[in-house]
Amino acid sequence: MSTSESEKNNNTEKTDENLRRVRTVLPHHMAGGPHGLGDPEDRTLRIVEEDTLVGNVMRERGRIICEKELLDFMVCSDEHYVLFPWRCKTESRIYNKCLTDLNSDPKFQEECKEIYLQRRKHYRLTGRYDTYHEKNEAMKEKLAERKKMKEEQRQQKLQEAQLHADTSLLGRFRNLFKS
Repeated sequence: MSTSESEKNNNTEKTDENLRRVRTVLPHHMAGGPHGLGDPEDRTLRIVEEDTLVGNVMRERGRIICEKELLDFMVCSDEHYVLFPWRCKTESRIYNKCLTDLNSDPKFQEECKEIYLQRRKHYRLTGRYDTYHEKNEAMKEKLAERKKMKEEQRQQKLQEAQLHADTSLLGRFRNLFKS
């Protein structure tokens, strides 16, 4: 068997620079690069990336930028439990308006596209999603703060209830089943 036949069997071909390139179904800019994950310098976006992945970055950044409105809505929903769809309409509308204004801004869309392209470039160079670990850590910290705030509110309500405790026989009976 000659060398050209063995190269064809190995799905490789020789290029002008005497570099071997693996033949794949995907074009080179999607399957090349140091880890075979695509060309890091490629700035073209597929439809899936443009619609879905850039949209994910927009939602992620929208939550950060509209954090005050989101926290107001979350506090309202925590207070009203099952009735929150009716009781928290104004907070929900304010949060949705903030997100709508952001997402319709062309500058914001371009910023999110650039952020996605930087993340993709980093992934194609290293093979790791480092930015997502940072995001998860930030979300864990926010959840811990929120749990701490809820616990403080619960303690405060408990202290207020103890101050206004009913000392009659009926009041003591009610207090047995409150907790």
